[in-house]
Amino acid sequence: MSDAMDTKLREYAARWQAQQPADPVPDQSRWTQAVRAVPGDSVRTPRQRPYAWVPILAVAASVILVAGGIAVVQILAAPPPAVPGSVTGGGPVPWRPMPTTNPDPPTVTISPKQIGTVFTGIEVELQLPASVAAGQPLDFTVTLIAPAGRDVALVPCPDYAIAFGSEGNETSVGYALNCAGVPYRDAGGVPYLPAGVPVTFAMLTSAPPVRADGLKLTWQLTSARNLDSVVGGGTIDVT
Repeated sequence: MSDAMDTKLREYAARWQAQQPADPVPDQSRWTQAVRAVPGDSVRTPRQRPYAWVPILAVAASVILVAGGIAVVQILAAPPPAVPGSVTGGGPVPWRPMPTTNPDPPTVTISPKQIGTVFTGIEVELQLPASVAAGQPLDFTVTLIAPAGRDVALVPCPDYAIAFGSEGNETSVGYALNCAGVPYRDAGGVPYLPAGVPVTFAMLTSAPPVRADGLKLTWQLTSARNLDSVVGGGTIDVT
């Protein structure tokens, strides 16, 4: 390329560059906020100060600077708080090896000839496996359903017994119900069984060490008064 041509190209490049607009400068006035004078305050005068971030609970925002302004990229709201009387968890209430406390629940009049406790009228449904190996752990679930007309507060927390065999020839073990794991709470934070709503509890015990076909298993809610008939059962093969 000749020196003359090279010189002309340089002149064209310089002329083109000179014609380009200057880079934009952010408007710094948009980043400040005037402080208003308070009536009667002779000390404070209007001036400029940077914006101050005000903490906002339960909201997080990501921002970027775009051409001297602020653009909100994402806003994430925190989940709403739990509502009293609502479910706070899912799945069966976990089993816990909690010792019995022999609670003494308040009595109620069921009929002119029947006295019971606050637990009277709870229905029991068992979900048992078809079989279990002798002497091995037995996992099953128990579903409790409060009467359709009323909630049942689990205060005091009841005990329960798991028995194998027929009456007079049975072995049993007892625990306290895991009331702390119940996912329903009233306005005071007390666990309860909602009226007509099934609440399932996980259970764990050991199968008898001897094989048996169609062995009877009984699950029963227990208390100091033993006035309730909150009981359910089924059969299982011990192999």
